[in-house]
Amino acid sequence: MKLLRFISLLAILIIARPAESAPKHWYRDLKWWAGEAVIVTVTSLDAQSTCQGFSRGGVESAAILSGNHSCGTEVGVMAGGIAFYTTLHALEWHFGHKDESKIVRDLYPWAIPAVVTAVHLPAAIHNYESTRPAVP
Repeated sequence: MKLLRFISLLAILIIARPAESAPKHWYRDLKWWAGEAVIVTVTSLDAQSTCQGFSRGGVESAAILSGNHSCGTEVGVMAGGIAFYTTLHALEWHFGHKDESKIVRDLYPWAIPAVVTAVHLPAAIHNYESTRPAVP
């Protein structure tokens, strides 16, 4: 009886071999975290540079915060923006990491961070240049 159980278990293990390992999750992918670091850093730089500009009489020029002079509002909107970009980045990972095209698989961790950088980094640079004291 024990021999029959052993043979049955062995047959099941041989026949039922796993097709692939457990699926990888976005929060375990180092490329995803590198892209997330870019998103958080660039967006935070934009918010910080805008808040620094408020102390020198600057005004927010983004349409969503037009005429705003509050760092609290700026930080709140930027935190919401980071959450939005993170959601897009996670969705991008979900749909891109197993794509058949090597090009898509290579680009998936960087598309959303690249867009965020293209939008927020020029604004942050402009804000820092605007807040620089005038040279006599």
